[in-house]
Amino acid sequence: MAAVRILAAWAALLTLAASCRTGERQSCAPVAADTGYDFGNISLDDGPVSCTFAIANDGTEPFSVIYTVPSCGCVGVEVPASPVVPGDSALIQVTYSHKGLPSVFSHSVQVYLSNRVTPVVLSLGGTVHGSRRMLRKEFGPYATGDLGLREREYRSADLYRGFCVVELATVANLGRRPLEVGFTDVSDGLEISVTPNPVPPLCTAEMRMTVHSGPSVSGEITSRATPVLNGKVQGGGISVKTRIK
Repeated sequence: MAAVRILAAWAALLTLAASCRTGERQSCAPVAADTGYDFGNISLDDGPVSCTFAIANDGTEPFSVIYTVPSCGCVGVEVPASPVVPGDSALIQVTYSHKGLPSVFSHSVQVYLSNRVTPVVLSLGGTVHGSRRMLRKEFGPYATGDLGLREREYRSADLYRGFCVVELATVANLGRRPLEVGFTDVSDGLEISVTPNPVPPLCTAEMRMTVHSGPSVSGEITSRATPVLNGKVQGGGISVKTRIK
């Protein structure tokens, strides 16, 4: 485990430092000035990854870790059971387990100490990448460029005149560089966007399609948009069919 230098002082009697381990594969790099660490790129083939934060007692009285509050069930926390005597450190091990899908993650852990009113907040983040082979199998059949799609034609829920309906779909970046996704030739009444944007390499994202109807429109309509990937217009389009009552 590689030690990471102390980043910030929380109070006169408390100093925070951190180190990270993810097996033998990689180390953690700071992502913020206050105890935030970036696991970088993680593969779906990797197991859980861990960071160990050291809270040093530079005072004259012991303190204890009372409890911790992680922001997600995918984050596990291990804390020392005994009080931390002056000159020693409380090692807080934070472990992230991915959910089996490529994604960008950002989570936090609130650590409550016996000598502090407010918690110490630890943060961690990174990008979970899938294998290109796996993503192409799931998103490749309807892909346009490096934008992987499960389908090209979507059907939204029925819509009443004068209202709007939202259709969500998962898409994927099948390439090995960030993918900036835009759209052109967008039908009137259609809003379409992708989050996060740009989409990290070999990761999934959410495509949001919102169809608005005017007060005089009825029957079935088809809204269309053409993807623009990293500034280049693609050949295949996306459509959303909506029945307006």
